[in-house]
Amino acid sequence: MGWIAASLALAFVLSRASTPLIGRARHRTDPSPEVLGSILGELGAVIEEAEHDPEPHSGPRVQELLTEGYGVYLSLEAEWRRLGREIEDLLDTGGEGADAEIAKRARRRRQVERERRQLRQRLDAVWSLTHDRPPGGAVR
Repeated sequence: MGWIAASLALAFVLSRASTPLIGRARHRTDPSPEVLGSILGELGAVIEEAEHDPEPHSGPRVQELLTEGYGVYLSLEAEWRRLGREIEDLLDTGGEGADAEIAKRARRRRQVERERRQLRQRLDAVWSLTHDRPPGGAVR
């Protein structure tokens, strides 16, 4: 009986997750180049604006952008880990064409690592620039 209730609860949660949010855009967590580029550009704009204005501005849009950015970061982290497991599996099993597949996944993994590092740096910068700072200008 307990697993039936859990299954129904999970089905409800999944159905709600696929329903568009009313009055608010859905968060972008897809690590596609388009989404990543858009988020990096928006983070860059927030950084530039915050550098010219000494008062931190962490309004709803910045909070949403940080949430989306961290979502994409976590997706990139998951992809990086998945690629590592796939490389390990290919190394263990070998076989015809394994070297080419390993090289392909290793290239993608390096690219994901660069994207992940760049995104994290911008997220950290936006967080530091847009949240309350103690007296003296130090970032907490």
